[in-house]
Amino acid sequence: PQAPQPQAPETPWADEENVVYHLTDEDFDKFIKDHSSVLVMFHAPWCGHCKKMKPEYEKAAEFLHVASDSPGVLAAVDATVNKALAERYHISGFPTLKYFKDGEEKYTLPHLRTKKKIIDWLANPEAPPPPEPAWEEKHTSVIHLAGEDFRESLKKKKHTLVMFYAPWCPHCKNAIPHFTTAAEVFKEDRKIAYAAVDCAKEQNHDLCKQEGVDGYPTFNYYNYGKFVEKYTGERGESGFTTFMRTLRERDHERVGKKKDEL
Repeated sequence: PQAPQPQAPETPWADEENVVYHLTDEDFDKFIKDHSSVLVMFHAPWCGHCKKMKPEYEKAAEFLHVASDSPGVLAAVDATVNKALAERYHISGFPTLKYFKDGEEKYTLPHLRTKKKIIDWLANPEAPPPPEPAWEEKHTSVIHLAGEDFRESLKKKKHTLVMFYAPWCPHCKNAIPHFTTAAEVFKEDRKIAYAAVDCAKEQNHDLCKQEGVDGYPTFNYYNYGKFVEKYTGERGESGFTTFMRTLRERDHERVGKKKDEL
C-alpha cells in the first residue's frame, strides 16, 4: 500500500488573496496612524474560532473596501509571528478584536463575530457592553468549590448535588439559571446543598478527572462527601428540585419508621 501523502501545510492567511490588511511588528504603528478608524483581529493559525470567523471578517472587509463612505478598514495580526504586538496589547486569547481610532487603542470587542455586526458597529463605534459577571461572582445560593476545599465542604452536608461545568459550554449556560433557582428553593435547609465546580480552571482539572467528569455539564450526587450516583434527570428547575425533595422525603420516612419501632 502507498504511504499516506503528507498533508500540505495551510497557507498563512496573510498569503491568501483578500482585502484584509495583514500587519506586522514592523508596519503596524504606521498603518494605524495613516488610517483613522481600524479594527484589528489578533489571531493564531491553529485557533478554531478564528478559522470560523475568517470568512465573515473577509466579507466585511470587502464591503468596507468598496463602500464610498467606508467607516473604517479591517486588519489582522498573526499573534504567533508578531510576538511584540501580542505582548504590547496583552493578547491572551483568540480571536481578540481591538479598535484603533486616530492611532490610539480605544476598545476591545469580544462580541463582533459576523459581517453584519462588524459593519454595523464600525458605522457607530461605541464601548462594548460590560462582560457578564462569572457565575461564581454573582450572589446566589450555589456553593462554588475548588480542588482544595471540595471534599471537606461536601462532608458537612447530607445531600449535595454538584454541577461540574465549563463557562464556555452552551448546555451549561442553559442549565445554570435552573440549577441556581433550585439552590434558592432549598437555601434554608442546612442538610442540602447545590454546588458547582468550574472544570475549565487549571486548579480543578485533577478534581474533575478524579470525579469522573468526561463531558459538560456532569451532575454528581454526594452523601456526606461520598459519591453515590450521577444525576441524569431533567436539567430544568423541576428536575433538580424533585431530585432533592425525593431524598428529603426518604429521610423523613426513615425517621418516622425509627420512631414507630421505638
